[in-house]
Amino acid sequence: PTVGELNSVVNWQIDRTLSGAEGDNDETHLSTGPSGIFLTYRRFIANDNRIGLRRFETSSNTFSAPLYAEGPDPIDNNSLDYPHHSQDGFGRLHFVWRTLHDDGRLRYSRSDDGGATFTPAANLALRETFIDPIVEAAPSGAGFAAWKGIGSGSAIRVVQIDPQPEPPAGGGGPGGGGPPP
Repeated sequence: PTVGELNSVVNWQIDRTLSGAEGDNDETHLSTGPSGIFLTYRRFIANDNRIGLRRFETSSNTFSAPLYAEGPDPIDNNSLDYPHHSQDGFGRLHFVWRTLHDDGRLRYSRSDDGGATFTPAANLALRETFIDPIVEAAPSGAGFAAWKGIGSGSAIRVVQIDPQPEPPAGGGGPGGGGPPP
């Protein structure tokens, strides 16, 4: 959409719901960029929360049917929460979310094709409390994730987007295994 289309009141309808909306969803987020306007949200399903992704279709003035940004990995089925996405200057979609698996994971996935496919979910940090993580990236794909830990004295943590596979059982991992000293 053009700036004019985005700013035109007739293109934004009040109290419009998503077509084919799933039940029990929250934590909505919108982004816009070269690949269009995208909506993400957390869909609650017992033992399998999902990150829904929908693209705004200007031809029909509606959002598309949902795609899901993360797969059926048991790590992500353990209280997936706080999903966030952004779109870089080349239109790649970057996703982060928190899972409670094994004392906490900050998970990451990317789509290079507007949500048609996603990279396998990987870790940006381990064994921390991740409150409201966000992710942003440059057109090169390099970027950062940031979040706040728990408690009033918790510092804001920032890490580079450097997704790591799940560590072997009992191993260390990305993000240093805990908050900075």
